[in-house]
Amino acid sequence: MANDNNYINSAKVYHPSERYKQQSHISSLEEYKRLYKKSIEDPGKFWREIAVKNFYWEREPSEKNFLQYNFDPTKGSIFVEWMKGAKTNICYNAVDRIIEQGQGDKVAYIWEGNTPGEERKITYNELKIEVSKFANVLKSFGIQKGSRVAIYMPVTIELVVAMLGCARIGAIHTVVFAGFSAEALADRMVDARCSVLVTADGYYRGNKLIQLKEISAEALERCYENGNRIKTCIVHRRINLPVIVTGNGSITNSHLPNGQPLIRRQTNGIINGSNGNSTAASIVNGNVNSILTSNGSINLANHCLSNNNNIAMNRNGQTAPVLQPQIPLKAISWNYSIDVWWDKVMSEASSECEPVWVDAEDPLFILYTR
Repeated sequence: MANDNNYINSAKVYHPSERYKQQSHISSLEEYKRLYKKSIEDPGKFWREIAVKNFYWEREPSEKNFLQYNFDPTKGSIFVEWMKGAKTNICYNAVDRIIEQGQGDKVAYIWEGNTPGEERKITYNELKIEVSKFANVLKSFGIQKGSRVAIYMPVTIELVVAMLGCARIGAIHTVVFAGFSAEALADRMVDARCSVLVTADGYYRGNKLIQLKEISAEALERCYENGNRIKTCIVHRRINLPVIVTGNGSITNSHLPNGQPLIRRQTNGIINGSNGNSTAASIVNGNVNSILTSNGSINLANHCLSNNNNIAMNRNGQTAPVLQPQIPLKAISWNYSIDVWWDKVMSEASSECEPVWVDAEDPLFILYTR
């Protein structure tokens, strides 16, 4: 391995300006060496100073027993304890503390979507409102300190809101990569003993549609079969996919956004109106018997394969060939016994939610690794 000094002597070195050094956390190599030595000789004191200086604590970590551990099995159980007894809240530190510093109007996140030009920004003030509302949504479904919540979402601001909402009330979240299968999602929810799943209807990765809600529905069935019933599934309306009613309860226009197609499953077939108007369909043995859209038109070409043996009738009594569903439809199933829309429950939630102060040793999230 080449000697560092030889490399420095042979390379062109750019020294930082005095202004840049003054703004840096570590202003010089000498300062770095001093801090490094301190961190090795007295790690408890070193990290306590950083923790107290940079974070808010409802109860500050004590100097005594700041860091305790045992890696020797001959001396007892293996353990690591970090700032045990101190109380704080990560959500408060990530959001409220910034606002209290007078930076509430500063942009907290800039999100860019799959499509060029699809962008959204949110300030700390706006983020606190959304996080507090979602925390209250979770509480309304029985989530409290120590409860487990699975998050299976694309990378959006709503994903951040869900994570921080859990942290605000001391709930433990586990983020599952939104490319994993239903089996992988179910395994994690069963293992973590989750009671709520937060997901989205779907999202696009490039040109490929990922139907998260349909994957989630299969995962929920697997959870039930393994003795872990998910009580609530909160669905963010990411790309506004149409809905198929599969569970109990009736569906009305009040449950749908403007222009959202209404789809019903009758016996063993499904049909979708793609013109943005409510559609009633009767399907027997996979064949369409009749279709009536709210504006009297028939438009199903984007969703099914052609079959001229099926006839649709509009409100004017006119008939036309329709299309039999022989390929998977771009739609999501809906079970009113557990499924709720993100936007609906958020619109009903209070924007005030006090943080729950948790012990520094309380778990924040569960991360599954290979």
